[in-house]
Amino acid sequence: MVTEIIYGDMVLSASATDLISRVLLSHGEWGYVETQLLSHIINPETVAYDAGAYIGTFSLGISAYAPNKIVAIEANRESCDRLRINLNSNCQVPHAIENVAVGSRSGKAVPLGYNSENLGSIAFREYDRESR
Repeated sequence: MVTEIIYGDMVLSASATDLISRVLLSHGEWGYVETQLLSHIINPETVAYDAGAYIGTFSLGISAYAPNKIVAIEANRESCDRLRINLNSNCQVPHAIENVAVGSRSGKAVPLGYNSENLGSIAFREYDRESR
């Protein structure tokens, strides 16, 4: 589903139950207040990291304040496809997308699934032999 949001035309989840897509469709934004708070510390030397970027609303919101670069990190491969389209279409600064998880230590992780009402959330557990 593609819709025009405050951040530009975005590809959203097709799921009618997804919280973030529902809010974007009804209010035209998600995370706008958070980007406003950070606007005071972002400058042209800033490299901004968006861990758990989902479809890119936060990355797009902070791109308006002209950081040097945005690194959007998203563990869910399906969300990464939408994220890539959204940032390539709308991001105002150089950006990179990393399809990895962020954790307290390096290693492999196994996805446990996500809440169907918030497709931007996904849980993982550490990979071990029993995880196969």
